[in-house]
Amino acid sequence: QQLGRKLHELDQKLEASEGYRIYTKMKLLGKSYFLFDGNYLALKHVLEDFEHPATFLKLWEKADRHRLDLFMSDVIRLFHNYLAGARTLLYHVRAFEGDEYRGTSFAHEYQRRVEQQVEGSSLHHFVQDLPGYMLHKGFPVALAELNLGSVSNSVEVRSAIELNVTELRNWEKWSDKGREQLNTW
Repeated sequence: QQLGRKLHELDQKLEASEGYRIYTKMKLLGKSYFLFDGNYLALKHVLEDFEHPATFLKLWEKADRHRLDLFMSDVIRLFHNYLAGARTLLYHVRAFEGDEYRGTSFAHEYQRRVEQQVEGSSLHHFVQDLPGYMLHKGFPVALAELNLGSVSNSVEVRSAIELNVTELRNWEKWSDKGREQLNTW
């Protein structure tokens, strides 16, 4: 019993420590990254699978057109989850940085690098704006494309899933940098 009480006291001291507090916050960041990375890998897997002829030819069969519709709905779901995971991770990183480093030289250097490497990027602003588009306009229309062509003496088959950029451009609430990215496509 004495050993049990001593271990309990040590456990309480550990949990009350500054290191444990930071450790707990780092675990939250780890879970946020796990969520983001899992969503990324799931989306990447589906998109890469679509590039295989056996997959996309089966989806393009006229008799089973509902499969293609279901597949495209799944792509949009995974894309949504990926964006949501990215925003969650970003918010958790910003909260951690603000709580732990506010007013320090690290915070100033961190903010300088964020402004230089991230906030100046038009792609960053597009990704930041896209959830607003999805909330106000609906899910972006994803297009499945199948191209058959000939190269030398063989047939080239290419498949792709693309966002309908023309439709996205019609939304008037893109930030200047977000629209700048859209206009490059």
